[in-house]
Amino acid sequence: MDSKFDTICGITEEELYQYFAEPIKEMAEKYCCSVDEIKGKLKDQYDGYHFSENMLDIYNPFSIARIILFLSRNEGNMATQKELEDFLQVSHPTTVTIVKSMEAKKMVKTSFDDADRRMKNVKLIWGNENIYRELEQNAEHMEQKLLVGFSEEEKELFYTFLSRAYKNAVK
Repeated sequence: MDSKFDTICGITEEELYQYFAEPIKEMAEKYCCSVDEIKGKLKDQYDGYHFSENMLDIYNPFSIARIILFLSRNEGNMATQKELEDFLQVSHPTTVTIVKSMEAKKMVKTSFDDADRRMKNVKLIWGNENIYRELEQNAEHMEQKLLVGFSEEEKELFYTFLSRAYKNAVK
């Protein structure tokens, strides 16, 4: 991969602290710990993703890749911010923060909907069909790898249980 794209599918530490300062503070308050402790936990969980050997560590939340795939599958590579919220099943502020980060990296462009000014459109402006196809193949490969040895019935049960667990977690 061309090194100029090393940080395109992630967030540098500087960007994380710039765009997610308020959510980090809220997490620290929620979990009764310091902002530095939360930053340490985030670093342990999401830092260290590399596309090439000598690049900066980047935080790579899976949501960015999911948004890229979602938008690349939509007509015109576009969706409303509300559609992204529903797809990711996250709150409005979380979606806004992720989209702002992606917009700052020139991955997406936002605009108000002509028909309804309350709606914000998000258009994918980064990448090409080859990159989207590669992301799709990687997602499919990971799913296949996770489900090796499962029968079709077991896969169906697994998806059912996973869906139920997820619904319980977001209640």
